[in-house]
Amino acid sequence: MKRLWKRFERLTNKCYLDLAEGGQAMNNWDDGYAALCAIIEDGRSRDKDFARELYLLDDGTDYQYDVQGWLEDYLDELSMHDRYAELERVCRQLLEMFQWEEVPSCDIRFMLSVALRSQGKLEEALDFCRQWHAEEPDDTSAAAALIYTQTAMKDWEGAEETVRKYISEGDPCTEDTELIFTAASALYRENGDKKAARRIDRAIRKYEDEMEEALLELDDEEELDFGVYSDDFLHRL
Repeated sequence: MKRLWKRFERLTNKCYLDLAEGGQAMNNWDDGYAALCAIIEDGRSRDKDFARELYLLDDGTDYQYDVQGWLEDYLDELSMHDRYAELERVCRQLLEMFQWEEVPSCDIRFMLSVALRSQGKLEEALDFCRQWHAEEPDDTSAAAALIYTQTAMKDWEGAEETVRKYISEGDPCTEDTELIFTAASALYRENGDKKAARRIDRAIRKYEDEMEEALLELDDEEELDFGVYSDDFLHRL
């Protein structure tokens, strides 16, 4: 097991080195994923409950390898390189490989919906998103995935109906509804409703400005706290 983890660590380090150097090759990413699958296979050959949840891989290694973070980056890289068939395969494998009881699978499911749409598998994507949305109606990731799929199928009425379940005209964009607003923006750009698109985009920009301002205030507070601590520390010397 230690040998497998060392291989995974070596490959993932190469992945980020490739990114830093502007490389486009995906072989280290693919080999890293294969190494991770080998770790899971080896662990479960010894204990069938090994890493039954994805987060347990990090929990059991004191977050030394940042498995979840690397997997998110791998899925993003597959998407950025238009490798949607491979993205679909990996997402399906991850959904089957782990239980998703303590940590939701929404990010993996959303990427799967992207992979299906991007391959032109629109009916399959629609069935998948409808089932996901029916299972988890409060999950805005599921709703956003459904809106994007309905938009891709030019089902303007269906997409607007889904949007209206979550936001109304005049509602502000918030952390809870940002995904819906972004999907709605894509819908209105596609169906040519310029007035609605402008309204949605204004709400998104306002939210982004508020978030940026909040981050700046947080940075100022942290600098102030550090300054107070430093003065106090120096005073004691």
